Amino acid sequence: MKSAVEILQTYWRYPSFREPQEAIIGQLINKNDVIALLPTGSGKSICFQVPTMMQASGICLVISPLVALINDQVSQLNKLGIKALALTGMIPQHELIRHFDNLQNGGIRFLYIAPERLQNALFAEKLKKLPISLIAIDEAHCISEWGHDFRPSYLALNILRDWFPSINIIALTATATPKVLEDIQVFLDLKNPKVFKKSLIRNNIELQNIDTADKRGHILALVHKTDEPIIIYAGTRKNTRVYYEYLIRHHKTAVYYHAGLNPNEKKLAFDTWMQEKAQIMVATNAFGMGIDKANVRLIIHAGLPFSLENYIQEAGRAGRDGKKAYAVLMEEKKVLKRLENIFESNLPDENFIKIVYQKLNIYFQIALHDLPETTFDFNIADFCKRYELDIVKTYKALEVFERNGILNQEQHFKPVTRIKILANPQHLFSYYRQNPVKEQIIKLLLRTYEGILDMTKEVHTKLLTTKLNLTDVVLEKHLRNMQNDGIIDFSKAIYDTKIRFLVPREDAFVINPILGYLKQLNKNKLDKYRSMIRYFNNEKLCRNVFIRQYFKEEGIENCGICDICKRKKQNSKSYKKLDKKILNFIALKPQTLSELLKNLQVDEKKLIKELRKLMDHNQVELNEKQEFQICK
Repeated sequence: MKSAVEILQTYWRYPSFREPQEAIIGQLINKNDVIALLPTGSGKSICFQVPTMMQASGICLVISPLVALINDQVSQLNKLGIKALALTGMIPQHELIRHFDNLQNGGIRFLYIAPERLQNALFAEKLKKLPISLIAIDEAHCISEWGHDFRPSYLALNILRDWFPSINIIALTATATPKVLEDIQVFLDLKNPKVFKKSLIRNNIELQNIDTADKRGHILALVHKTDEPIIIYAGTRKNTRVYYEYLIRHHKTAVYYHAGLNPNEKKLAFDTWMQEKAQIMVATNAFGMGIDKANVRLIIHAGLPFSLENYIQEAGRAGRDGKKAYAVLMEEKKVLKRLENIFESNLPDENFIKIVYQKLNIYFQIALHDLPETTFDFNIADFCKRYELDIVKTYKALEVFERNGILNQEQHFKPVTRIKILANPQHLFSYYRQNPVKEQIIKLLLRTYEGILDMTKEVHTKLLTTKLNLTDVVLEKHLRNMQNDGIIDFSKAIYDTKIRFLVPREDAFVINPILGYLKQLNKNKLDKYRSMIRYFNNEKLCRNVFIRQYFKEEGIENCGICDICKRKKQNSKSYKKLDKKILNFIALKPQTLSELLKNLQVDEKKLIKELRKLMDHNQVELNEKQEFQICK
């Protein structure tokens, strides 16, 4: 058996481990359960990947909440020559059986799944028969309702202990309070786990807060200071474009990224930035999971994240090479109360949850007591427009449904074209006699899509463009012309999500049990956002100390490099210089307080504080004229 370091060097090409990776691996090799609380960028995945590869056989089962993160890690492992497989929720059953056959026989070492997969009976039976050698629970804070991203499906993960009683478990997270860590141990039924905690803040990241209404101006000033990669978290999709276009106008190389882009657009933006053909990535928080870029020198948040947990994860993407890096948070203090009110108003309440669930069932034409087997294409913007729903609140409502096992969502970009021929055959004949290309289109539609004269059909435009030898743009132009002429009904929509319902439609019986959870969830989110506001308002406590106190870390010391620590150092230097200036002035001639203020040009409070200190040390005294003079 190769040693841990040999495996690391063979596959990952790293010369040595980071603290405490090797100690964690040692515990796993000795079959102990482990909780690893390690900051973003500390190499958590290495902790379970290396011990798996040290064994001659066996599969590491990895539970992860995000499909994007699952796909990214599987892709990275396959590039390293390590066989890994992701079984996401949208794989058809016949393909699922084939994949399990490969897992039994194909040398696959890592199986990545979302926690909801365990709720499928067929999947569970197949999984139990696999040679699982290690179980890794990623983003383990999701198991606790006190965590920042609670998912009820994580609560069912303790079933893995029953299925694989002799297999040890590692639970990994970047951000967790003591209460969350306790929940991880209890709910996963971990046996005397070895807990490894590393401080959330790396000492090479300088934290800064900027109170400003001119975010664009400050962004431009900051990006001028480095030629290395930068991430700007813009908060909203709209702002990614706003800041991107602003930077381009000022001759900066940038790309933008958000969940609304199609997969090709996302890949192009990601690759362009990763290959440093563009210096700056402007993004929403959809960008970040699985990024492995060591030389990010600056992270800018142009607005408050929803929690300190989110902020630390995103800020921690800077300086993974160990060199000096910066994380800058900017907002305008005078608008914070308004932002808090907006945040609270965007939390879906009981009535809104009921409305969204009802409208979803109407939208997909699901009858009472029915559980459709269909996986539906879904466009949230179209849904919200149709029923006049707030899109932010609706998105959060869908998250609540997903986390409570009511439905599954999966990002799945798909442009869909629907056509119905409206004109009768006689009208069609006279119409296309004068339009040879349109004649070809209509005849192909009639041959290919039976019933298109009677009902709307989903049309595969790739088939049309190939057979007619037309480009997408030209085909769409012809279709729109035909629509304007009243020949066809034509619509084109972008579906960026697939939805699958997991329970029959029962309205109140489905919604009422989750209302208590909803109330607690909204309270937790609001509390966390208020902590984020307190962090931004803080002007006295070291930024690192504030964050570490929030996470109940022990042995806290000032970092010495954040903007508050630097300001205190500067003030301290000013005080030292000030006492000498005071003594020099009054040595020449006793002076009143107003005279000293005029001559020294300093803050009155600082001057009074320094004068008191000098008087306490018997260096300065007041005479009968209320002038300060050197003590006799």
